[in-house]
Amino acid sequence: MQNLVVRGASSPAVAIPEDRPEGVGDVITLEGAGTVSTLRVTVSITHTYAGDLRVALLSPTGKRAVLHNRSGGEADDLHLDLTSEPPSLLAPLVGQPVAGLWRLTVSDNAARDTGTLDSWAIEIQTAT
Repeated sequence: MQNLVVRGASSPAVAIPEDRPEGVGDVITLEGAGTVSTLRVTVSITHTYAGDLRVALLSPTGKRAVLHNRSGGEADDLHLDLTSEPPSLLAPLVGQPVAGLWRLTVSDNAARDTGTLDSWAIEIQTAT
Protein backbone atom coordinates (compact mmCIF):
# COMPACT_ATOMS: atom_id res chain seq x y z
CA MET A 1 0.00 0.00 0.00
CA GLN A 2 1.35 3.44 -0.89
CA ASN A 3 1.03 6.76 0.89
CA LEU A 4 -1.81 8.92 -0.37
CA VAL A 5 -2.75 12.58 -0.15
CA VAL A 6 -6.29 13.18 1.08
CA ARG A 7 -7.84 16.65 0.86
CA GLY A 8 -11.01 18.35 1.95
CA ALA A 9 -12.30 21.92 2.00
CA SER A 10 -15.31 23.82 3.26
CA SER A 11 -16.63 27.36 2.86
CA PRO A 12 -19.36 27.59 5.50
CA ALA A 13 -19.50 31.42 5.76
CA VAL A 14 -21.02 30.97 9.21
CA ALA A 15 -21.29 33.79 11.77
CA ILE A 16 -19.22 33.38 14.93
CA PRO A 17 -21.38 34.38 17.92
CA GLU A 18 -19.66 36.94 20.13
CA ASP A 19 -18.71 36.16 23.72
CA ARG A 20 -19.77 32.51 23.40
CA PRO A 21 -17.03 30.02 24.36
CA GLU A 22 -18.92 27.17 22.68
CA GLY A 23 -18.60 29.01 19.36
CA VAL A 24 -19.38 27.38 16.02
CA GLY A 25 -18.11 24.32 14.23
CA ASP A 26 -17.79 22.93 10.75
CA VAL A 27 -17.01 19.41 9.57
CA ILE A 28 -15.02 17.99 6.67
CA THR A 29 -15.47 14.27 6.07
CA LEU A 30 -12.39 12.50 4.76
CA GLU A 31 -12.10 9.03 3.29
CA GLY A 32 -8.90 7.04 3.08
CA ALA A 33 -6.98 4.27 4.74
CA GLY A 34 -4.12 4.72 7.13
CA THR A 35 -3.10 7.35 9.61
CA VAL A 36 -1.85 10.92 9.42
CA SER A 37 1.83 11.18 8.48
CA THR A 38 1.81 14.92 7.73
CA LEU A 39 -0.95 17.47 7.90
CA ARG A 40 -1.64 20.95 6.55
CA VAL A 41 -4.56 23.12 7.61
CA THR A 42 -5.61 26.52 6.30
CA VAL A 43 -8.26 28.69 7.95
CA SER A 44 -9.75 32.00 6.84
CA ILE A 45 -11.79 34.06 9.30
CA THR A 46 -13.11 37.58 8.91
CA HIS A 47 -13.21 39.22 12.35
CA THR A 48 -12.78 42.68 13.83
CA TYR A 49 -10.49 41.54 16.69
CA ALA A 50 -8.39 38.39 16.20
CA GLY A 51 -7.40 38.40 19.87
CA ASP A 52 -10.93 37.27 20.80
CA LEU A 53 -10.69 34.02 18.81
CA ARG A 54 -9.89 30.46 19.77
CA VAL A 55 -9.61 27.90 16.94
CA ALA A 56 -9.26 24.14 17.41
CA LEU A 57 -9.23 21.10 15.14
CA LEU A 58 -10.54 17.72 16.27
CA SER A 59 -9.64 14.43 14.62
CA PRO A 60 -12.23 11.69 14.00
CA THR A 61 -11.27 10.16 17.38
CA GLY A 62 -11.75 13.47 19.22
CA LYS A 63 -8.05 14.29 19.62
CA ARG A 64 -7.74 18.10 19.76
CA ALA A 65 -5.13 20.55 18.51
CA VAL A 66 -5.51 24.23 19.40
CA LEU A 67 -4.51 26.24 16.31
CA HIS A 68 -5.06 29.77 17.66
CA ASN A 69 -5.66 30.84 21.25
CA ARG A 70 -6.63 34.50 21.66
CA SER A 71 -3.42 35.97 20.26
CA GLY A 72 -3.09 38.76 17.72
CA GLY A 73 -4.61 41.54 19.79
CA GLU A 74 -6.53 44.17 17.82
CA ALA A 75 -5.60 42.79 14.40
CA ASP A 76 -8.45 42.29 11.96
CA ASP A 77 -9.09 38.87 10.44
CA LEU A 78 -7.27 35.59 10.96
CA HIS A 79 -5.57 33.60 8.22
CA LEU A 80 -3.80 30.42 9.31
CA ASP A 81 -1.63 28.15 7.18
CA LEU A 82 -0.18 25.48 9.44
CA THR A 83 1.75 22.27 8.81
CA SER A 84 2.68 19.41 11.10
CA GLU A 85 6.40 19.98 10.61
CA PRO A 86 7.97 20.25 14.10
CA PRO A 87 7.52 22.29 16.13
CA SER A 88 3.84 22.41 15.29
CA LEU A 89 0.47 23.04 16.88
CA LEU A 90 -0.79 20.17 14.70
CA ALA A 91 1.61 17.62 16.24
CA PRO A 92 -1.08 16.00 18.44
CA LEU A 93 -2.94 14.91 15.29
CA VAL A 94 -0.06 13.01 13.65
CA GLY A 95 -0.82 9.29 13.89
CA GLN A 96 -4.60 9.79 14.01
CA PRO A 97 -6.81 7.88 11.57
CA VAL A 98 -7.49 9.71 8.31
CA ALA A 99 -11.04 8.52 7.67
CA GLY A 100 -13.92 10.23 9.40
CA LEU A 101 -15.20 13.59 10.54
CA TRP A 102 -12.61 16.33 11.03
CA ARG A 103 -14.19 19.17 13.02
CA LEU A 104 -12.99 22.77 13.20
CA THR A 105 -14.34 24.86 16.08
CA VAL A 106 -14.10 28.65 16.36
CA SER A 107 -15.12 30.66 19.39
CA ASP A 108 -15.20 34.38 20.13
CA ASN A 109 -14.40 34.82 23.80
CA ALA A 110 -15.18 38.52 24.31
CA ALA A 111 -18.00 40.97 23.66
CA ARG A 112 -18.33 43.71 21.01
CA ASP A 113 -16.49 42.25 18.00
CA THR A 114 -17.99 39.96 15.40
CA GLY A 115 -16.83 37.75 12.58
CA THR A 116 -17.36 34.88 10.18
CA LEU A 117 -15.69 31.51 9.60
CA ASP A 118 -15.23 31.95 5.86
CA SER A 119 -13.39 28.80 4.84
CA TRP A 120 -10.95 26.11 5.85
CA ALA A 121 -9.14 23.19 4.27
CA ILE A 122 -7.22 20.14 5.33
CA GLU A 123 -4.59 18.12 3.45
CA ILE A 124 -3.21 14.87 4.85
CA GLN A 125 -0.35 12.71 3.68
CA THR A 126 -1.16 9.20 4.90
CA ALA A 127 1.10 6.69 6.57
CA THR A 128 0.38 3.06 5.87
